[in-house]
Amino acid sequence: MRLLLPLLLVAGSAAAQPYPANHPALWGRSIASQTSTYGLWSNPATIPVGDHDKRFRVTSGLGAYYNDSQGVVDASERVQTESENLQQTSRQRPLLPGDAQPLIRAFKELDGKVLTAGGGGGTFIPLNSVNGWDILAGFNTGNRTATSFEFDPRDEATLETAFALGAFRSNDLVSRLIASGVSVESFGVSTAKTFADRGPDGVGFTRLGFTLKNQEVTLFNRAIELSRFEEGELTQTHRNVKRFNHPNLDIGLFHRWRNWHVSGVVS
Repeated sequence: MRLLLPLLLVAGSAAAQPYPANHPALWGRSIASQTSTYGLWSNPATIPVGDHDKRFRVTSGLGAYYNDSQGVVDASERVQTESENLQQTSRQRPLLPGDAQPLIRAFKELDGKVLTAGGGGGTFIPLNSVNGWDILAGFNTGNRTATSFEFDPRDEATLETAFALGAFRSNDLVSRLIASGVSVESFGVSTAKTFADRGPDGVGFTRLGFTLKNQEVTLFNRAIELSRFEEGELTQTHRNVKRFNHPNLDIGLFHRWRNWHVSGVVS
């Protein structure tokens, strides 16, 4: 028996912070950050201000995270080791009562623990402003996943009675590996304009923005019993998958006054 706890990666996306168009020192600056898979243009009013020199630029970014704070990888390695030890013992001699206890303890240690991970990236292209409206085209993709192990109490009885059969057979186990997650791909265009600009001292300004984008959302949830487990099954893209495709319009507002700011989005 071999356990495969897949490392599926979750996305970071790029976010931008707005500055008044008459702040040359801050012209065109953007701040990249890792956010959720839905973070693409979270507020269209915060897209970067266009460049004076009209140079063509393409900005791309990648992000990833991995969280094994519950020790899933180490616990699964112990299950792997104890499983191989039990199989080796069963080939050398008839199993005795208690031989399966190390594997049972390893299963119980792994039970319920969750590994989360994700990754993704985006590409953004600032376009020339039109009548004071800054324009940004972009594409973002990202996913978030979780993998866990569910130990079935029936397997404890199966393992404890394995000595009666004289051998250990992993095909009798019904515990499950579970993987679930969401993947989002977005493509769209944002536009924003600065109003009520109070001048280069940065006392205050207001920006209004709109984003029209198309999103494809993929959901998956897969559970594989150990008796039917084959390496790679959890990562097969056609199994237990639902896809949704829909357009989306966001309206955003951003207001800054001195060192304070407030923003809001209607999706």
